[in-house]
Amino acid sequence: MDAGNLPQLDRCDAGKQWGSLVPRSCVANLWNQGRPHGLSSVGRGRKALQAALMEGPALSIVESIKKAAEKLTGIARPGTSRLADLVRQRKANAFRFKDDGLVPNHPSWPLIVYRGAVTLPDDLDPAAVFEELFKANGWGGSWRNGIYDYVHYHSRIHEVLGIARGTAKVRFGGDKGRALTVKAGDVAVLPAGTGHQRLSASDDFLVVGAYPPSGTYDECTKPEQHAEALRMIPKVSRPRNDPVYGRDGPLLKAWGER
Repeated sequence: MDAGNLPQLDRCDAGKQWGSLVPRSCVANLWNQGRPHGLSSVGRGRKALQAALMEGPALSIVESIKKAAEKLTGIARPGTSRLADLVRQRKANAFRFKDDGLVPNHPSWPLIVYRGAVTLPDDLDPAAVFEELFKANGWGGSWRNGIYDYVHYHSRIHEVLGIARGTAKVRFGGDKGRALTVKAGDVAVLPAGTGHQRLSASDDFLVVGAYPPSGTYDECTKPEQHAEALRMIPKVSRPRNDPVYGRDGPLLKAWGER
């Protein structure tokens, strides 16, 4: 698809024009690059582009070029057999948050954090490890970047965040939520509606984000979006697979049927 014909991205906050952040040629390259990464559908390509470019275009472009090179050569990316050896069984730490009037959070399902769930060997690109792991478990549309420094949430889709590099303090659940320190190897799985905001981070902080097959990427930050978000969040279906542990993962028990 030509960059000049890129479709309008779905956003709660439609006022932000992500396309103006980077040269058109860069957007075209990123769009086309999505195809070999399992982003065969327009919806998933839109999802990855929007999430990555709005987080920070400079880092996104550098990491996207790196990702493309790794896919072409196979260098620094784990194979299927090795991938299984990099996953460690960890407790699902659950955190529940109430609606604070700005951030709805999820009415039924908690934030899940797996501490040190993924081993990141020196001979592999840590971002590639998370990308392949999430992809193997059906979570795609992946991006490499950071986390916004302001409170936001997604009302139409769940999100997984794999910490590939560095450390950060991230507040989940909105201003009245909880600040957690996350580090390389940790994974956070956010049900739709969960507020998140980076409070501080190391200079090398890098995150890989991904999404289940169903849902539409959006970004909500304003009080006037709250009522519509309350309506949409319960409609986002439960994923079939845990992004780390697959069909039998702890996430599915924690996110039991309503």
